[in-house]
Amino acid sequence: MGLDGLNIPGREYSAAKACRHRILHRHLENTFLSERGAEDVTMRRFPAFLGIVSGILLLFACSPQNTLRFEDMHIAYTPSPVLGMYGAIHNGTENALVLESVRSDRFKRIEIHQTTTSEGRMRMERIDTLTIPARSAVELAPGKAHIMLFEATQPVKNGEIIPVTITLSGTTHSLEVLVRGNP
Repeated sequence: MGLDGLNIPGREYSAAKACRHRILHRHLENTFLSERGAEDVTMRRFPAFLGIVSGILLLFACSPQNTLRFEDMHIAYTPSPVLGMYGAIHNGTENALVLESVRSDRFKRIEIHQTTTSEGRMRMERIDTLTIPARSAVELAPGKAHIMLFEATQPVKNGEIIPVTITLSGTTHSLEVLVRGNP
């Protein structure tokens, strides 16, 4: 076989066709080798890949869906001596949680309230506790359950952050709550 042609029984190839044939053959050979190399690299990297996937799955297992989460907790700013705290408490656990108390050094008294309707009139009533069912959320909002803050120990300013401690089923949670304009 020379550059002038490639002899295959029953066929004659020109030098150009023979060259293209060799190029194609080398390309296929290189492709096979690179695929094999990719397999080797994949097998070496598989333990690292498995570790990353395991870590991601572990993060999902410990994600907020399985825990307690406070969302958009804020104190509605008004010049009034009585303020309301609103937001949502998401209970992603398997058990109901009970909101037992709310404390802050910035207020002399803090109460949990529920808005009720009696004889066609809405009114707020103080309640001792508020239950957040398992895998559920409670919205703290005007006209619903909410937290009332009485007698600030110093003037409250719009935009400031106030430390608040919430006790749920015996466990305390420290929050930094933003004071902002009306909800």
